Amino acid sequence: MITRIFIISLSLLTCSYCAEAQDMSVAQFKLLENDLTANTHGTERKDQFGNTAAIIKISAPMVDGYTFDGGQQGIVATEQKGGELWLYVPAGSQRLTISHRLFGKLENYHYPISIQSARTYEMLLDIGTGRFVTITSSQAKADIEVDGQFIGRSPVMHYYLPFGNHTLKAISDNQEGLLQVFHSSNDSIDAPLYRIEMQSTTPRTGTVFLTVDDNAAIYFRGEHVGNGRWRTQLREGEYEVETRNADCEPARTSFKVVANQENHVPAQVPKQLMGKLNIISKVRRLKVRLDGEPFMTGTPVEIPCGTYQLEMKNIIYRTIRKEYRVDQDKLLVDTLKVRPRVSFHIGIGYGPIGNLSTFRAIYGLQIGHHEFGLTHTFEDSKSIPFSYREINHQAFTGFYGYRFVVNNMFTITPKFGITAASINVTDTYDIEDTQAILGYLGCTFLLTSRHLGLYVTPEVNIPFSKGAGYEEYTSKNRGDINISGLGISAGVLLSL
Repeated sequence: MITRIFIISLSLLTCSYCAEAQDMSVAQFKLLENDLTANTHGTERKDQFGNTAAIIKISAPMVDGYTFDGGQQGIVATEQKGGELWLYVPAGSQRLTISHRLFGKLENYHYPISIQSARTYEMLLDIGTGRFVTITSSQAKADIEVDGQFIGRSPVMHYYLPFGNHTLKAISDNQEGLLQVFHSSNDSIDAPLYRIEMQSTTPRTGTVFLTVDDNAAIYFRGEHVGNGRWRTQLREGEYEVETRNADCEPARTSFKVVANQENHVPAQVPKQLMGKLNIISKVRRLKVRLDGEPFMTGTPVEIPCGTYQLEMKNIIYRTIRKEYRVDQDKLLVDTLKVRPRVSFHIGIGYGPIGNLSTFRAIYGLQIGHHEFGLTHTFEDSKSIPFSYREINHQAFTGFYGYRFVVNNMFTITPKFGITAASINVTDTYDIEDTQAILGYLGCTFLLTSRHLGLYVTPEVNIPFSKGAGYEEYTSKNRGDINISGLGISAGVLLSL
């Protein structure tokens, strides 16, 4: 605000001043005894030797466009903090040269006091078109205006007032004061003090009810007064508020207050700043979520600036969680390093295979889409009618499968493998050569939730070779055992 006032006030003087740039000077330089800024975590800086630098807080009519030269000691850093410039210099610095394209050059200014490590100093920089003044009022904390522009609440210290005629005004709830001044270069070199005497008035006020969407922060005369809505009493007249939101461009709204009535003011919503995010993955159609919402991968997407949480959860790949900061008008590109999930699973099942009702134990290793497994299929003793025989059948199947993901709860896995089957017969005589080798084809439909799943597997066993004993008990004439043809099993899987 102060910068804007200064620019308006000096707009007619700028051109003529360029020829008088040598008038730049230091109005005041002193040590701030109680200011610990230079020695506080977050604001301290180290010089090239690792020592804590001193801070010179420079107050000037404008804080843009200055360059600094510290001579042999150099400059550690320069930062703009509100209406001040913070100049970090090494301990022992002796002189400073200040340059500005409009205001000229102040060369080889020698510090009047020694510059010590981790200490804070104040410099008032006079550009030659005015002078620093102090403005007070008879009532504390009154609003102070200079030529109709609000500059702060009394007392206002170190305000740079351009030479010429000015109207100073102090306003409070029930008092008001006015002071006309002529500010001249012939005034005392010491900072002038202007005091505004205030008198009681009968204020003409109106109620202001201001609202803004998105719960934006509302600032009036530089102070935060509310979020989303603000209700207050103001004197009749014209005012301006500023609304702000994180990662948004501030918006200003001007409004007029009419006395003795309620003034409803819809404020402008801060404009959302935008950036772009491109998430790249070698896995096609990888599903990711950004702040809980589905996000498209493989192409730049324009989104509001801000911080986002990405999550990729998939039963095939390891979970990925990352944080991104998207900045204004910038493209952020990141490649996800997707690694397959490795897990072991065990399970039990039951179902008919051929003319047998079997139990099944399942052991498997899952590496991404690939599944390697072993099943042990067995049946309780089967009594053969009108004989003294009992038959026990069991089979081991090694298989490979490729898992297709329908969603994060449902998968389909086609499988193929080899089954080794055997028969154990209790009889009055021994039966030899009771083994068989069969080809295995199946497809598992798995419904899973985290570690526990339910499966159904239709399958078929195709004989490759049979021993004589196995052939005898699986022949069509006997029909005691038949595991060839279609079968199905269902059960539970536990993922580890």
